[in-house]
Amino acid sequence: MTNKIIITIAFAVFGTAPAVAQSVTLDPQGVPAQARVGERTFLPFVVRGDENVQQLQLTISPNPGGAVVNHEQAVVVWTPQRRHENQRVTFSLQVRDRTTGTLDEETYIVDVATADHPPKLVKAGDRSVTIGEEIQIIPSATDPDGDALGYSIHFDGAPPLGHSWNGNAFRWTPTTANTSSNATYSLRFRASDDRRYMAEDSVRLFVGQVQLPAAFLLKEERGDAWEGSVYTVTLPARDPNNDSLRFDVLTALPGSGNIGATTGLIQWTPPRDFVSAPGGTRVHAVMATVADPYQDVPDRMTLLITVHDVPEPLSGYNEFRRILESDVRYLTTEAATWDQVAQRRSKSKGAWALGAALFAFSATGGQALSAEDTRRWVSGAGGFVAGVFGIVSERAPAPADASARAAAARMGQSRLFTVLTVLPATPSAAELVSPALRAAFENAKQVRNQVAQELAQIGISLPFEAQREIEQPRRP
Repeated sequence: MTNKIIITIAFAVFGTAPAVAQSVTLDPQGVPAQARVGERTFLPFVVRGDENVQQLQLTISPNPGGAVVNHEQAVVVWTPQRRHENQRVTFSLQVRDRTTGTLDEETYIVDVATADHPPKLVKAGDRSVTIGEEIQIIPSATDPDGDALGYSIHFDGAPPLGHSWNGNAFRWTPTTANTSSNATYSLRFRASDDRRYMAEDSVRLFVGQVQLPAAFLLKEERGDAWEGSVYTVTLPARDPNNDSLRFDVLTALPGSGNIGATTGLIQWTPPRDFVSAPGGTRVHAVMATVADPYQDVPDRMTLLITVHDVPEPLSGYNEFRRILESDVRYLTTEAATWDQVAQRRSKSKGAWALGAALFAFSATGGQALSAEDTRRWVSGAGGFVAGVFGIVSERAPAPADASARAAAARMGQSRLFTVLTVLPATPSAAELVSPALRAAFENAKQVRNQVAQELAQIGISLPFEAQREIEQPRRP
C-alpha cells in the first residue's frame, strides 16, 4: 500500500515582538509503509529552519500508545501492540519553536501487519554413518508468515574434516584418513527469516565401523532324512559385525517342520507318504535366508534333503530272534554230545579188536594165526566180544562221522551266534523301521536257512518251532 503522508503546515505569530519570526519545517524521512505487531518501528524526521533543537517542542498527537520522540537521534520510536493488528494507525508529530512560535505538523499513516513468527525447523534426528559411506543432511523449515528463509550450519567442537556445505545441504564421506571409528560430531542447523527470528536443530553424528551383511558359510548343503523320523540341521551363517541374525525358509516343509528364527536350527519330520516309490528316495530342496537388522537384501542358501522311504515296522522280528537263541543253545549242546559219541565209539572199537585177538590166541593154544584165519576168527567172535565189552549198537556211526557232526554243529552255532549279536534284544520303534536293522534281519534269515540246509545233509535238524526250547540234543 502506498504511504499516504498528509502534511499540514501552520504558521503562527506569538506575541508582538518587533522581529520577524523564522520559519521551522518538519520533513519526514523513510516513513514505513508497514509495521508489525511487537516490532519496534523507527520514524526518522528532519527539522529545518532552526538549528537550536533545545528551542523546539515535539509532540505526538494523538499518541497511538507507547510512541516516544528521540530528540538526539531525530526519530519517533513506536512498537505496535496487539490491538493495532491489521489496522491503519494515524498520528501526528508537531514541532513548535518556543522562541518564534513557529509551528509545523506531520501526519503519519502506518498500516500495522500481524506479528512476525519464528520459522519451524524439522528435526533431522541423530544420525549414524559408517566409514566409506556418504551421508547427506538437508535441513528443512517453514515460516508461518511466509517469510524467506536462510540456512546456516554450526559445529560444537571440531567439524568433520572434508565436509561440504552449499547453503542448504551438509555432505560428508568419512574415511580412515579424516576420522576414526566411534567418533562423534555435534552439528547445529539454523533457519532464519528475513527479520529477526530463527529456529535451530541439533544433530549428533556417530561414526561406526563398516557395516557388512550377514551371510551363509555355504551356498548349498546336503542331508539325508527318513520318513517319520526327525531330521535336524543348523544352518551355518555369521555376521562380520556380530549383529543378531534372523533366519527364515522360503520353502514349505511338509508335515511337521520349522526353523529357529534366531538359531537357524531346522527340525523336520517327513510324513510317511512323502516318498511314493517303495524303497525309493525323494529330494526336497529348501531355500533358506539370513539377514542382520541393517540388511535390506538377505543372503540365501539351498538345503537339499534326500528323504528315504521307510517300510512298515519289521514283522516277526522278536519271534525270529527267539528261534535264533534256541538254535544257538541247541547246536552248542549238539556239538558237545557228538564229541562224546566220537570218544566212546573210538574206545569201543579198540576193546573189540583186543578181545578178538585174545580169543583167537586162546583157541589155537597160543600159536600164531595166518591173516585169513585171523579174519575168520575175528568175524566169528564179533558177537561174543560185543556182548562181553558192551559195545554200542551197530546203528551208531563211526567215530569219524560223530566228529564231523560235532564240527558242523559248532560251525553252525558260531555263524548263528554272529548274526544274533547284531539283532538288538529290545529294539526301539525307530530301529524297527531303520534300513540298517532291516538289512541285518534279512541277512540273519538267509544265514539260518543256509546253516539249516548244511546241517540237514549230515543228519542234524534245527527246531523251527518258535516256542520250542530244546535244552537236550537228539540222542543217536
